[in-house]
Amino acid sequence: MDVIVMAGGMPGQKDALYAATQGGYKAMLEVACKPMIQWVLDALSKSPSVQRVAVVGLPPLTALDCEKPLVMLANTGEMVENVRAGAVELSRHNPDGGKVLILPADIPAVTAEMVEWLVAQIEASNHDLYGFVLNRKDVEALNCNEQRVFAHLKDAEVCLADAAGLMTSFANQVEHPLWKKMIEARKSPTRQAALLGYDVLFLLMLRQLKLKEAEAAINRRLGVDATAILCPYAELALDVDRPRDLEVLNDLLSKRAAVGGD
Repeated sequence: MDVIVMAGGMPGQKDALYAATQGGYKAMLEVACKPMIQWVLDALSKSPSVQRVAVVGLPPLTALDCEKPLVMLANTGEMVENVRAGAVELSRHNPDGGKVLILPADIPAVTAEMVEWLVAQIEASNHDLYGFVLNRKDVEALNCNEQRVFAHLKDAEVCLADAAGLMTSFANQVEHPLWKKMIEARKSPTRQAALLGYDVLFLLMLRQLKLKEAEAAINRRLGVDATAILCPYAELALDVDRPRDLEVLNDLLSKRAAVGGD
C-alpha cells in the first residue's frame, strides 16, 4: 500500500512551537536526535506492506531518508487538498494501488508494527474513507498528559487517532460534495457541527450512540461510505503541538532506542 505523509505547517509567532521551530517546518523539528518526520519514514521503510511514499508539504530538496520510492510534493496551503494531491500523485505511479494510508509527520512514536496493522485494517474492507479511534483508557495509560477531545459514546469514550485511510478513486472525485464541505468547514466550529448534523451531535452529547451507530449516522449525513476502526495503539495520539509534547517524545523514543526498539 502507498502512504501519504502530511508534512505541511510552519508555526507562526503566536504558536506554542514557534520558539522551537523559529519559523521553520514543524516536520523537521528534532526529536531524539533526528527530525520527527524521519522517525515516520523509518517506520515506513521497515514495513513490508508499504510500496511508495508521498511526503506533502516540504521543499523537494529536503534531506530525508526512505528505503521506499519517495516523492516530494509542495504544500497547496489546504490540508484536504494536500491529501488529494498526494493520493492523485501516488495513483499516477501505481494505478492499481486502490487505497492509501495517511499519516502526519508529527507522530514520531509510530512503528513498523503499527503501520502493518493499519494497512491490514484498510485492506480488510472496502470503504471510501477509514478513520481510526482510540479508547480513552489506552490513551490515558500512556501517562503523557495528552490533550484530546473524546467523544462520549454509549459503549466507549474515544478520540481520533492520527492516521486515516482513503480510497484513491474517491480522492479523484473532485466534484464530490464532501470535499467542498470539508474545505468550507475547516476553520469554523459552527460549520463543522452543521457538517456532522446537530441531531448526531445531540445524541453524542447524551451518550446515546454506540461507535457503529455514530459511524452510520455520520455516513448518512455526509453521503459517504466511511468506517471507524478501534485501534489498540495509543501512541498514534502522541502528536507534537506543544513544547511539552517534544519532552514526552524525546523521553519515550530515547528509552525505546535504549532497549533496541523500532
